[in-house]
Amino acid sequence: MNLSGTMASDLGDDSIDIERIGSDAEFLELYSHNYPRLQFYLMTMFSFPDDAADVLQETKPCPLEEFDHVHHGHEFFAWAC
Repeated sequence: MNLSGTMASDLGDDSIDIERIGSDAEFLELYSHNYPRLQFYLMTMFSFPDDAADVLQETKPCPLEEFDHVHHGHEFFAWAC
């Protein structure tokens, strides 16, 4: 493999990483903004607030993994629930 081939493939990988970072940042902004509302929603389902907080923390990676498949016109809270 020549040096220029490696550089070209590396540039392609970097652009994908930049897109992913932007998507992660958008998710974290929306998640942080909606966190209190999500926690309150979960508190209606559990007897103890700590249980609701635990569920919210344990399930955070799931929406992050699926965030790229979301149509960005939909409301984040409804999608996250």
